Amino acid sequence: MFISLRSFTLSETLIAITIIGVVAAITVPIIVNKYAHEQTIAKLKQNYSMLQQAFMAAQSEHGDILSWEDWEDSEKILSEYLAPHLRYKRLYPVSSNYYKMMCNDGKKNFYYWWLYPKTQVVSVPFMPGYTAAVELDNGICIGLTAMADRKQIIVDINGTQTNPNRFGEDTFMFYINNNGQVRPYGDTRTAQYINKYCEKGKQTGSGMTCAARIIKDGWKINY
Repeated sequence: MFISLRSFTLSETLIAITIIGVVAAITVPIIVNKYAHEQTIAKLKQNYSMLQQAFMAAQSEHGDILSWEDWEDSEKILSEYLAPHLRYKRLYPVSSNYYKMMCNDGKKNFYYWWLYPKTQVVSVPFMPGYTAAVELDNGICIGLTAMADRKQIIVDINGTQTNPNRFGEDTFMFYINNNGQVRPYGDTRTAQYINKYCEKGKQTGSGMTCAARIIKDGWKINY
């Protein structure tokens, strides 16, 4: 039996290459984005657990978190209470300029942005004169706002030297609740509120509640 093998024409080959290119253009960004999300979630989980353990260890040494006498001194809380229970390489003092906070040596400005598509500098979470920071051995930066009525923790999971420095992408916000627990910011609010303030591409979404949204959604990024 004689079998005839027909070669592809140039046009057919070009069509096949074009189809492959289109499929790759669609699937590769999806794969890359999925991988980036998985890395973000893994780092967020690790840091959340680390913070909880560090504060628990500090409580065993200094008593209940809410009873600490130094909650108006971010630098002291970090250096004497928290840092001894972390693997860190440098402490950073408070600054009167929120552009120079979060593991900034003061030589240049670090800009943090909301999750908005438009560039808007974040100012609210960084309390000038109250927020000190610690840079861990792995480059992660943790900022602490120590105030009697506001105990905020801001975590940059890849450090201030690496972009995007954007809330909801590599920067997440936590706080210490009235029970002395480290919790994601907004965790006690409604799902509608949490989603509203963590919605990429929307003017209503700042990114401040993204850690709460990720945990609420079963450690998934759905925004």
